Amino acid sequence: LGPTIDDITLASVARFFGLELYKDQALVKKVEACWKQFHKSFCPKIQYKQALVPKGALVIPNPVGSASGIEITTSYNNETRHIFLIPGPPREFEPMMDNYVVNKLVALEGDNTIYTLGFLAFGMGESFLSRIVEGLVDQEVLEIAYTASSEGTKLFLSGKDKDLILSTLENINYDDYLD
Repeated sequence: LGPTIDDITLASVARFFGLELYKDQALVKKVEACWKQFHKSFCPKIQYKQALVPKGALVIPNPVGSASGIEITTSYNNETRHIFLIPGPPREFEPMMDNYVVNKLVALEGDNTIYTLGFLAFGMGESFLSRIVEGLVDQEVLEIAYTASSEGTKLFLSGKDKDLILSTLENINYDDYLD
């Protein structure tokens, strides 16, 4: 969502869904204000790319950067689609996700929250860890995922019941499985 030539997400999404882009004057002023905060020169034309919005879309406020987010509600394959375009830098992305997108998704979908808790089992391979965990986890209720690394295996448990995830992890006694 930035100003450079490689920032093609907004244009690509707009083209795919047949949405016309327009220059939002409030965002033009925001882009200029952000530019003036760090530069003494006039705002370059390329920066105004961050003021483009698809017609009918909502602007997601970005209190710490010049590129605002965009929320698009459209139809594709006869289904309503909700698309959120958010700037990539973590200091911008994370607050926008936490303060807008997550709340919007919960409102759209109801309480279908999925919790994930992960940890690193240092020095354990995937197959060893799977023998311990898979016997303790109701896999119809919780999802298990593993990621091998040079330090050990990362284990992730996901599901709707946060307390069940926590109690499952608390009940794992690795000492019972060590030789």
